[in-house]
Amino acid sequence: MAQHLEGSDLSLETMEEEIAKAHRQNPTSRLLDEIPGIGTLIASVTAAAFPIRAWFKSGRDFCGMAWSEPRQNSSGGKEKLGAITKQGNRYIRKMLVTGATSCCVSQASARGSRRLDQHAPGQKA
Repeated sequence: MAQHLEGSDLSLETMEEEIAKAHRQNPTSRLLDEIPGIGTLIASVTAAAFPIRAWFKSGRDFCGMAWSEPRQNSSGGKEKLGAITKQGNRYIRKMLVTGATSCCVSQASARGSRRLDQHAPGQKA
């Protein structure tokens, strides 16, 4: 059992190295990696799913294609936006939500630690 686990660890490391190598060679993936919350894996998967940037005129067009646009329930000139649609690739959507959540949590913890530092010196937080 231990040998099997060691073998799967090695295969995971090999796959991670291949993903990192492909990421370094793809300019679209490198651009996506600069966005907070998007790392090497999300950038590589997104660049592989949408290889041609010219398909999209704007970020809004990309979001519509990447399934993160809210559903529209508009009528009579009043625009009503609903929840984010669940169409398309679940894996990419799940990774994008996880990355956004990690950004929000890290920013909230940074704000919380600043507030704790502002307490009077004799107080414990």
